[in-house]
Amino acid sequence: MYGSAVIPYSVSLSKVSNLRELSSRLRYLLVLAFAWLLGGCGQPLPLDKAEYAGEWQSADMYLLIQHDGSVEYQRYDGNSSTSISGGIQKFDGNDFEVGIGFLSSRFEVSEPPHRVGSDWQMVVDGVRLTRVSDVQFY
Repeated sequence: MYGSAVIPYSVSLSKVSNLRELSSRLRYLLVLAFAWLLGGCGQPLPLDKAEYAGEWQSADMYLLIQHDGSVEYQRYDGNSSTSISGGIQKFDGNDFEVGIGFLSSRFEVSEPPHRVGSDWQMVVDGVRLTRVSDVQFY
């Protein structure tokens, strides 16, 4: 009876060892996947879209577009808000997509950046935004 108790214990150690190896492999795969996602964060702004770069605001929307293609977006609607951070994946005319694959959001630009007096403005998703500051090239 004592000998039979040793076998399950050794089998148990073998299972623990296998679980540790599996856990280590999963961590490695997660690190690779995260690195891949960071590497695919976006593309730099094309030269013909350089005017999009800047910090844009309205009363209920904030949009920061960097020259490297990174985007920070916040929209407020009463007591709720929506936030998106990511890279521009592509432009389609004046519109652009931010995110990765099916986790992307399309921003519809009905009026691309243009001067109105001394201000720069554009209309994104039906909201008129004013550029409050430029962003610097890296």
